[in-house]
Amino acid sequence: MRKFVAAIFFLLLIPVATQAQDQKSMHKSGKDTPIALTGNKHKKFKSVDGLPLTYRKAARIALSYYPELKNTRIIFREKNIKTTMATRPRVDFLFHHKGKRVYCIFLDTKVKNEDGLLPDEVPFHALIGLFGHELAHIIDYKHKSAIGIVTTGIRYMGHHYREELENATDRETISRGLGWQLYDWSEFVLEAPDVSEKYREYKEKYYYDPAQLKKIIQHQ
Repeated sequence: MRKFVAAIFFLLLIPVATQAQDQKSMHKSGKDTPIALTGNKHKKFKSVDGLPLTYRKAARIALSYYPELKNTRIIFREKNIKTTMATRPRVDFLFHHKGKRVYCIFLDTKVKNEDGLLPDEVPFHALIGLFGHELAHIIDYKHKSAIGIVTTGIRYMGHHYREELENATDRETISRGLGWQLYDWSEFVLEAPDVSEKYREYKEKYYYDPAQLKKIIQHQ
């Protein structure tokens, strides 16, 4: 029965799509040097230390705002997914206590039909926000029971709940002090010339836009 539930969850849980300068002096980073991907479309990095250098720096900075994740096992994987980054618990979470779960952050390796945006196209400070948003998803998962996570995966298929969850994740990212990175990411993805209109519309539909983010940041 457990294996059946695990299989159903794996099929139903849509990878949570992502979005995020603790200081305004870091804002407006501009078009930084692109990050070199490893070339292996399915490479697994078992810790931040294993990531390519620029990813590593951005991930470490984002992690510094989530001290409670210090001892949480997070695996980073390059994989062909439908969004820039996505996060979910490893499927065996059903068989482990909350404190023993493993989480996967996926980094896209291929844009299909000109949709989406690859992580190596994202400016450095916006990339910090991107990791910050994904880590906020892990915080949400850590507070949920196994059944709660399965329910989240199923409800995420609904448009209203997806928007609600992503907005809550953005607010968590901002509350951690990563609001300006999140702002940079949102502004970049909506203005990047190589992003398809379909992907841009997806982001506009389910995530806060730069103006909304700025308002929330300024009222913190």
